[in-house]
Amino acid sequence: MEREVGFVNAVVANSGATGPNLYGLPKDRKPTLDEVQKYLWDTTRDQFNEAFEVNTTACFYTFVAFMKLLAKGNESSVSKGVKSQLIVTSSIGSFARKPGMGFAYAASKAATNLMMKQLTTMLAEWRLDIRANVFCPGIYPSDMSAGFIGKKDLTQEGTVDPDICPATRTGTPEDAGGTLLYMVSRAGAYCSKFEITHFVLAC
Repeated sequence: MEREVGFVNAVVANSGATGPNLYGLPKDRKPTLDEVQKYLWDTTRDQFNEAFEVNTTACFYTFVAFMKLLAKGNESSVSKGVKSQLIVTSSIGSFARKPGMGFAYAASKAATNLMMKQLTTMLAEWRLDIRANVFCPGIYPSDMSAGFIGKKDLTQEGTVDPDICPATRTGTPEDAGGTLLYMVSRAGAYCSKFEITHFVLAC
């Protein structure tokens, strides 16, 4: 990309890993202490750490890899007053009290939120003129969320319990796309370390 174009105006770090989930615990009753301990103990450190490796560490090094191209993006003719930025996809689960998709997933996304807050502060202090923002989507149908919401179509209003999502539906590609377009457009040019969340997960 550096040879072909020479700059970028925005980098979206969107990859994600769920890590170990809680789906194997009994759902029709409260699990016993022994069941909980065994289930959690059988979670390997590699599974747990993978969530942090993909959801947090990879975002950091993605930014480091693109720093110079982002800086050059500010000098490009297409910037038009919109400073270059890194956008990291986090999750509404990073604010929830219940680990919907698992402890490692929620914790790694919360870690990403803090890391981006600190990164934005330091970028301003270093006068590097690059923004960093966080997109925290609510519930969207995907391979990753299938274990949590199933595979049926829940994008129509009234298909999701309002205690889980006030919009009573999952998000759509248009919902996510519209938010990202705002973030990279002139309309969102004043945002830096802005956590855009899609609906409130019951906490």
